[in-house]
Amino acid sequence: MTFFNDEIEVASYLGRLVMSFNDLEVAIGGALMRVLLKEDDEYVGAVFVANLNFSQRFAVMRALTIEPPKIREEFELLLNQAKDINGRRNNYLHAEYSPILTDDYTPNQPVTFLHQRLRDYSKKLHRHDEGDFQIHPATKIPRSSQTSRRMPRH
Repeated sequence: MTFFNDEIEVASYLGRLVMSFNDLEVAIGGALMRVLLKEDDEYVGAVFVANLNFSQRFAVMRALTIEPPKIREEFELLLNQAKDINGRRNNYLHAEYSPILTDDYTPNQPVTFLHQRLRDYSKKLHRHDEGDFQIHPATKIPRSSQTSRRMPRH
């Protein structure tokens, strides 16, 4: 791949992340809208939910009284998963992606990108997966991960 193609691949992952997270936010907003409204007035519900960010929607959903306890447990599990996904999303979107080109770089070799969170910009750079920063070859971004610093593959 060329540098341009590798950059497009990273942008594609970020775009897919944005679109998928939007689906999650819409689903949470729709659920919240239906739970809070007594009547089927989607316009009022949409206006209300549209003015809440993810954290506010999450707080409202967490405050709901849900019975029986088994359903509440499942609901809490889903909410916690959504919160984790939101954190992962923020990690990827509020970051800078810089190509790292070595002295022996040739145009046809894969490019490695530095993923650096903006809030960590002034911190010392660590070249390993356990630190605040990560370096990923664009062609080797993992399909899934247990860490919040890796982008899902499509």
